[in-house]
Amino acid sequence: MICFSMKCIFVKYTFLLFQIYCMLAVMTMTSKNTLLLIILFMAGSRLFAQHVSEIPEYALSDSEKTGKQENLIEISIDTGVLFGTLYEYVFSDNSGDDSFDYMVSRLDWNIQPIVYSGITACTRVYENIFGGIGVWFGYPMEVGYMEDRDWNYDPDDSPPYEYTGDLNMYSWHRSFLYYSIFADMNMGYGIINDEIVVLTLLVGFTYKRFHFYGMYGHFNHFIMTTNTTGTYPGKVIEYEQNWFVPYIGTEILWQIIPELNLRFFLCVSPFLSFVYARDLHLTSDTEYLDFPSWGFYTAGKVSVSYLFLEQFAASMDILLQWSPPFKGDSYSGTIDSDLYILSSTWKGGAACFTYGLSIKLTYLF
Repeated sequence: MICFSMKCIFVKYTFLLFQIYCMLAVMTMTSKNTLLLIILFMAGSRLFAQHVSEIPEYALSDSEKTGKQENLIEISIDTGVLFGTLYEYVFSDNSGDDSFDYMVSRLDWNIQPIVYSGITACTRVYENIFGGIGVWFGYPMEVGYMEDRDWNYDPDDSPPYEYTGDLNMYSWHRSFLYYSIFADMNMGYGIINDEIVVLTLLVGFTYKRFHFYGMYGHFNHFIMTTNTTGTYPGKVIEYEQNWFVPYIGTEILWQIIPELNLRFFLCVSPFLSFVYARDLHLTSDTEYLDFPSWGFYTAGKVSVSYLFLEQFAASMDILLQWSPPFKGDSYSGTIDSDLYILSSTWKGGAACFTYGLSIKLTYLF
């Protein structure tokens, strides 16, 4: 067994500094009451800032009109809903070959839905080069339910355990969201930029954080021929999942008429995603820290925008995000303890499948 390393400490305090930065930024723009609401629940959904050529009037490069490129700034506010599921896994080295390919536990945090709002800013810095940044916050509320499944093994065995594959525990809980925050920044270059079509290549980085808790649940334990059932009267579990996603992507904008355009966005993180997850089992006073690494992630978005009053645009976006299961080191310890033990028999895993709808108002100046 290996004690909790500096990697965990570094990640933990990096998150703290990032949160403080976000909160200070929000404080400069909001009243005291609004700030308290946002801090309680920082939610998220779509994470991709757009560029100024989204507004049809500006799809044609200014340098083609005047010979001089103007720096344009675009500000957008949006609100929407996010559905789907976030997954938490435990994998065992059942074969003894360090593959950790046997799933022994899975928790499904179902989202039905998360409601969020956000703001993005984007500027065209030179010719066809642009940069964008965005942050999305949400609202603390009941968001769905959580299901926990464990599969059976012989408790008299020594590691590596031999699993039967039979379900031996199932529990269900109402799921609530403490808070969530999404942030994104990207840079792009328009390789095609004419009056009808704009094709852009992008590189960017997305951060997503969810913090749930489960309560008011029930359970079924299947041990040999015995079936035990019961209920949970209060809060029994907390789960926090943080995603770090560098990506490359492309975007196609099609101007249907001068006031109306359609936009398609696709990005991929080719086995570069990293997750830090924290699971607190309150009834047993146990905390688990997981570090799934080198995960695959992809997302797509379809948007339709309508220009009005010359410098305003109203948009509707549909978003889809998916990451298959990937795994990494898992540590365990007592809640709020400074000592965590690296497991030699388990790996922690994560995955996601989410989809959402949002409406947006954009102003360009």
